[in-house]
Amino acid sequence: MTFTSINRCLVRFVKGSLRRWLNGRAQLSGYHTDDHADELKYEPMFTTILDKRRLASQPTLSRLNQKFDQETMKQLQQVNQKLNRRIQTIQPSEHFVFDLDSAIFTTCGHQYGTDYNAHYQTNGYHPLVLFDGLTGDCIKAALRAGNVYTSRNVVSFVGPVIKEYKKINPSATIAVRGDSGFAVPALYELCEEHELKYAIRLKSNNCHELKLPP
Repeated sequence: MTFTSINRCLVRFVKGSLRRWLNGRAQLSGYHTDDHADELKYEPMFTTILDKRRLASQPTLSRLNQKFDQETMKQLQQVNQKLNRRIQTIQPSEHFVFDLDSAIFTTCGHQYGTDYNAHYQTNGYHPLVLFDGLTGDCIKAALRAGNVYTSRNVVSFVGPVIKEYKKINPSATIAVRGDSGFAVPALYELCEEHELKYAIRLKSNNCHELKLPP
């Protein structure tokens, strides 16, 4: 389902544009439930920023969330990529530190993809995220099932980003950084293939301890 088809569906329920609802949703980001929207739809700061008498209500936001599918997620990812690309066009950076990380998004109920994560000892999603460690900008994110290992699909996740940024600024230096969950040979090989510096934490083990000087 595309943004256009989503907009057509929502127009049947309330008046307004998808762009305004998305903008309102972004302003409300950080809250754990849509129910906060009912209390904040008349919040002076939000209404002033958006130049609106009131923001979308909780039912409107909930209907919007229900309309998102895999295709619209890809489109939102493309929006983020285009914004980052535009920033680099205006003010190109000479150095990047690609910080790989994962997180746990706790869920309640039986949503599709939710599963038990042994490390965090809770049910939820286990998304993969990539930030620029120098600016804090979010470069990419991907939602994953809760029970997948940290390094699952990391090469296919970060590989296209490396190629894109090398193309944007071939002279820029790129370093990749991650914790022990990303200590897999495939990621090392990817970095070496593109002549990138990388720092991946290794878990302590007997072999390493034996080789350490006393």
